[in-house]
Amino acid sequence: LSTTEAGTDLWITANNSNNTQQLFYYESLDPTTNATNKLWLQAYSSIALCNKVINRAPNVKDGVAGDIQILTAEAHCLRAFYYSILVEQYGGVTLTLNENTEGVDFAPKRATVEEIYKQMVKDLKYAVENLGVTPYGNNYGRVSKKTALGLLCRVYIQGAGYSLTDEETGKSYLQLAKETAENFIANEGSYN
Repeated sequence: LSTTEAGTDLWITANNSNNTQQLFYYESLDPTTNATNKLWLQAYSSIALCNKVINRAPNVKDGVAGDIQILTAEAHCLRAFYYSILVEQYGGVTLTLNENTEGVDFAPKRATVEEIYKQMVKDLKYAVENLGVTPYGNNYGRVSKKTALGLLCRVYIQGAGYSLTDEETGKSYLQLAKETAENFIANEGSYN
């Protein structure tokens, strides 16, 4: 939270002007700053777990098909969420969709911002199609269809800042953000 919102008008440090000064005032902000380092490591750790769920789900033999579908869709939604934070903060980052079973990659390649957004949209569309209106196990702490749809709106509007367009429809991300949000608002009852 402090990494994404500090330095905005949402937070002030009136009585403690040197509290997290790297984030509030961008003084001495570098990759070793505790909050940015934590954000980076935790996002990529979570992405790795999402990749495991997504890639291993087809091999599950004794699971309930409906549960596997929902849990895989949750992983797609969460992976898009973590990438949305990373691309918002760092721009083009390494786009990892597979499990790393061979150790540390000492020569990672940055994906373009467009490639990352394209993957996020793909993940979120999958999540919207496969998640239920009621979260898994009726647990409000889990993602649902409206979570994925709301995040899709956010990803479209963020991507509009890069003047991105959808390859399939030719529509701008700004137009898709508008259409998705209007649909979401007009049909709020169907998303509970």
